[in-house]
Amino acid sequence: TVFRVVQEAINNIKKHADAQNVVINLEFLDKELRLYIYDDGRGFKLEDLKARNNDINSGFGLVSIRERIGLLNGEFQISSEVGKGTRLNIQIPLINGEGV
Repeated sequence: TVFRVVQEAINNIKKHADAQNVVINLEFLDKELRLYIYDDGRGFKLEDLKARNNDINSGFGLVSIRERIGLLNGEFQISSEVGKGTRLNIQIPLINGEGV
């Protein structure tokens, strides 16, 4: 699931962000996995994303990421600012026996 989330995020960056750089940071902690994905692309207004989520013709990339993380009882946060890129912060709880 984490692989697919990263894959979808990179696909979104490639299609929409016009970014020069992307940083992917994956941390394994005792009780959770943390994934941070940052780009230096064009960014967007979060209000525009909310409006697009109600449009059946809009892409499903971030919606798909949110749903995948939700199925794992994880947390998904997105922040973006026009001209300053986008950040995805993801936390997924680890089940006993699944840790590193």
